Amino acid sequence: MKNNERPADKFKVKGINELFGEDFTNSEDEVLGSENTSSSEPTEVEIELLQSFKNHPFKVIDDEHMDELVKSIKENGVINPVIARPIPEGGLEIISGHRRTHAAKLAGLSKVPVVIKDLSDDDAAIIMVDSNIQREEILPSEKAYAFRIKMDAMNRKGQKSDIKVNSAKEIGEQTGDSERQVNRYIRLSYLIPEFMNLIDLKKISTFTVGLPIAYLKESEQIILYSFYADKALLPTSAQAESLKKLASEKNKNGEELDYEDIKNIIFVEKEKKKTAIKIDTKKVKKEFFSEDTSVEEMEKVIYRLLSEWKNSKEN
Repeated sequence: MKNNERPADKFKVKGINELFGEDFTNSEDEVLGSENTSSSEPTEVEIELLQSFKNHPFKVIDDEHMDELVKSIKENGVINPVIARPIPEGGLEIISGHRRTHAAKLAGLSKVPVVIKDLSDDDAAIIMVDSNIQREEILPSEKAYAFRIKMDAMNRKGQKSDIKVNSAKEIGEQTGDSERQVNRYIRLSYLIPEFMNLIDLKKISTFTVGLPIAYLKESEQIILYSFYADKALLPTSAQAESLKKLASEKNKNGEELDYEDIKNIIFVEKEKKKTAIKIDTKKVKKEFFSEDTSVEEMEKVIYRLLSEWKNSKEN
């Protein structure tokens, strides 16, 4: 290395648009560097040059699995090389190997083997998702964000080549999910982080509650979460559907769901539950009826007796 050359200079490349930005116009054939730096052979690279993939949807968690990986790396080194690509600001962006890179840092390594690839934004996004999506343990949020990133990349590639693709179907074929399920996960990615976290923590149902909420505007979701923070009440599946329906009706008129709307729907349902009367039919049958009495016959007797009781109170 030359004396005046910074460590990242050898990975400097031409500018490209910010990953996944709304004004994305990067051509699939754009050359990322003045020289072709792609290589199928791993190169030892300083860990400090490696940066996480922008908007990486998969969490790197310090848990027992990470501890096992750190132990393995200490004993055997990094067996499977990291895959990365050069980025405009210098250094390399990790495409595959975020957990290995993190574990290598924890293990005290200063360098890791890296296979460097020249990849467009879309190709990099697709490879990044494909290399992680088959993990045994994957959170709903990881799946939702990953599916959305891959679908956006596939759709852009299809638009450039004028080839019509059913992105949701193709994604599902790889992961074992139906086309409908892929689209449901992608809709979940529109949840605000607070609600997505509640899904990951299994405090609300992924689809029966989370999915209807995901159809609310971000501003409406923020109000709903504020209601939860104030009252410690989360909507049931029926309430979530009611919120979605009311929001849709109000949005058509240029209005939005507000705090009172949410309060009315959730509190009304709560009051209904409070006033509901549950009768243990087995207990009633055992105490007051014969074994061969049907439920219909028991109901008739109960209503008749209640009617007689009401009449006696009025007289």
